[in-house]
Amino acid sequence: MDQNIHTLALTIYGETQTANISVMEGIANVVLNRVRLAQNGINEWWGKTIKEVCLKPAQFQCWNNPINLNWNTLIKTDPIYQICHRISVRAIKGLLSDNTNGATHYHDINIHPQWAYAGIPCTQISNLLFYDNI
Repeated sequence: MDQNIHTLALTIYGETQTANISVMEGIANVVLNRVRLAQNGINEWWGKTIKEVCLKPAQFQCWNNPINLNWNTLIKTDPIYQICHRISVRAIKGLLSDNTNGATHYHDINIHPQWAYAGIPCTQISNLLFYDNI
């Protein structure tokens, strides 16, 4: 199994905890936008690969406490994970439109992280605000 696809799928699954396809695609796009910036030499802080970006400490809540997710069971039994996997494949193949307008950050609309105070959201998808200017 391709580790980039699997890690992206797990990140989408862990971050969304929902079956909202647009939200799932938004999470995938944030990861890919970070990778794209790094590969273009603009911001390498997050990492240069999908796996590095997803696993960067303190960036994606699902990886801060991965014990909450039963990774081994997901692949075989969870239909939501299977959707996340298909989105990951599409994203990595370049077949996923960027529904975030280039966003590299997001947060739930009901949470107000300090990093977002100076930013202006570039889009909203369901209950998530996305930022491209942080």
